[in-house]
Amino acid sequence: MIKTIGLICGSLRKDSYSRIIAQSLKNIDRSIQFRWIEINELPLSNEYLKKMVIKKQ
Repeated sequence: MIKTIGLICGSLRKDSYSRIIAQSLKNIDRSIQFRWIEINELPLSNEYLKKMVIKKQ
């Protein structure tokens, strides 16, 4: 059974250190499949803006 693990890199830069390290994980174990979750595809969250909206209601 192959396990799938999502990798989130906190930088959009192609050559960031965290991205290089995450990419090196792909060759560790054949029973693990890694899937990239790009941060530019995630919805933005801003706690300050959420508090302002709640106060206005």
